[in-house]
Amino acid sequence: MEHDHRTPGPAGPGRAGLAHRHPPANLRIAWNQERAAVALAIPASRLTPVQRNQIRTLVVSLEYLGHVLYFQQDSGCLPHYREALTLAQRIQDTAQEARLATSLGNAYLEVPALHDLDQAQYWHQHSLGLKSEHNRVGRAKSVGSPARVALERFLEARAAHEPETVLVGHLNDALEGYRQALGLFPADDAEDLGTTHNQLGNIYSEAGDTRRALHHYQQAIKFREARGDIYGAGTTRYNIALLLQNDGRPADALQYARAALHDFERVGPGAAQDAAKAQDRVTRLEQATG
Repeated sequence: MEHDHRTPGPAGPGRAGLAHRHPPANLRIAWNQERAAVALAIPASRLTPVQRNQIRTLVVSLEYLGHVLYFQQDSGCLPHYREALTLAQRIQDTAQEARLATSLGNAYLEVPALHDLDQAQYWHQHSLGLKSEHNRVGRAKSVGSPARVALERFLEARAAHEPETVLVGHLNDALEGYRQALGLFPADDAEDLGTTHNQLGNIYSEAGDTRRALHHYQQAIKFREARGDIYGAGTTRYNIALLLQNDGRPADALQYARAALHDFERVGPGAAQDAAKAQDRVTRLEQATG
């Protein structure tokens, strides 16, 4: 079962040597800090529009470097996100604060050295609380993020052999969150709808409900193919292969495994590991079906 976690790129080195790895970003931050020095030294109530903009520019540069480090799975992203969020609060930029809260939640969920599900949930809930009721897409994304946390809690609880009631509780929390998100995304938002349907398929698969899982997986493929997401479609097809194999339908599973392999091969070198995994699944299913 492949989850959609918007996984960061390859892990980078630690924060040591950061100035050598990202001199343009660090120079930009230093330049913006110097320009905003006066604004940072006076009470927020006395800031002029120009000074607020100087601080906002500093926020953006801090956020940018935070993103660079996040995608390297470098825990050094955390202080940059936190400083940017504090400054966004200082100038009462609620929209920017909400985005940074989401970034903090993602960092605590995705960066191994920061992994903390309680912190991830806190920041994603904080982001949701800042979103207007009229911001349907923004709220949908924020509702889906705690659902990701709940699904991760389920996976960790299962690995720890926690009681069935605990596992069911986490799955139900994830299910409720993704179902809410599904009702908020517009009909033409193929990317988010594809991701959400795939996650719902994963949840129903974990719950042993093959019929509902298959329905959501097929919806995910439809939306992903609509936007030309070959890799995402392949991931969902691979999920269906696992689902059908576990349901005692190896011949049907083989068809989806072959289709997933074809998708990954079309993507090219970037999906080489996925293709190898799909090829192994095809081989095993071919042996099982004779």
